[in-house]
Amino acid sequence: MNRQTPDILALAARIEAFLMGLPKELPRGHSDTEWTTRIKCGIGQIGLEAGLLATASGYPTPRDREWLYDLIWFQNSPEKHLERLVMALESEWNRHPEEILYDFEKLLVARAALKVMIFQDNGRNLSELWQMFEKSLQTYAHHDPIELYVWAAFQETDHAFTVKTARVEELLTGRTRLI
Repeated sequence: MNRQTPDILALAARIEAFLMGLPKELPRGHSDTEWTTRIKCGIGQIGLEAGLLATASGYPTPRDREWLYDLIWFQNSPEKHLERLVMALESEWNRHPEEILYDFEKLLVARAALKVMIFQDNGRNLSELWQMFEKSLQTYAHHDPIELYVWAAFQETDHAFTVKTARVEELLTGRTRLI
């Protein structure tokens, strides 16, 4: 059974809206673990509401454990075989660029139409991180040009997310820049 891929742009917009509102729900003082759990559950729920399956560590039941990425949305065939990976998400709360890049580059190999990277900058290096993501995308050789990336940078000083969305083809051709 071959179902159509969900509306990726609409789902990306829902993810962005969720992340932009999250700092109001989680005032200052919450741990990285609390943030990660809330993000996985909230974005997981967006996928479930779109008729997708979702799995991540920290989900309510043990069978919903993490699988390759911090969170995925997927579709199975009626026979319960993996049919399509729709979204892959990685999050990294460590503020060191190398740690953030390590998690981001996992997304490069994901065969998903939507890829989400959530991270935290150290208050002074967001431009450096945008450049790092662009360089990584330009270096990787096996893109699907219609892949849509969502980057969400949490900035502790402002207690807010900065979110950017772009298709790979736009970044590789220079029509869109992260910086």
